[in-house]
Amino acid sequence: MLARAQVRAQAASARVFFALWPEAATAERMAQIGAELAARTGGRAVAATALHMTLVFVGSVPEQALAKLTAAAASVRECSFALMLDRVGSWRQSGIGWLAPSAAPVAVLELGDCLRAALRQQQIAFDAKRFAPHVTVVRKLSKTLVAATVQPIEWPVHEFVLLRSRLAADGASYEPIGRWALADG
Repeated sequence: MLARAQVRAQAASARVFFALWPEAATAERMAQIGAELAARTGGRAVAATALHMTLVFVGSVPEQALAKLTAAAASVRECSFALMLDRVGSWRQSGIGWLAPSAAPVAVLELGDCLRAALRQQQIAFDAKRFAPHVTVVRKLSKTLVAATVQPIEWPVHEFVLLRSRLAADGASYEPIGRWALADG
């Protein structure tokens, strides 16, 4: 059982990250691929409403730090772009199945780099591991999935979001707490 102080500390913090959040039709197409992969690998497909591409994972921050996060995001000036998701595969150590572009457009890499630079300027710590553009479509795989091509899904990207993650026994749910439009490319 958590002590009252721990409960208050958890309530006063937010687990957040910057991501690309697909519109509903694109998310549904991704979820269909996830369902097919889950059936083949014994994993659990991620719901369409939870699909996203993490750009920068920040982690748990005090609620008052959200203003610095939004200031960092507002300073980013990148152009809209399209992602072509045409490969599936898995990472055995994490037990996830993914959907990704064969070749990541420079624009998605630059967006991630600009966000990381803006966070550094605001002196906000974040997970600095290498950015590998992908959408997790299956969790808890029981079989490894060999990387393969799939029918491409074109994902027009016009904005990025700041998401709050809430962990529960049945998985995570995500709540957008900020949105920033990308310039017309």
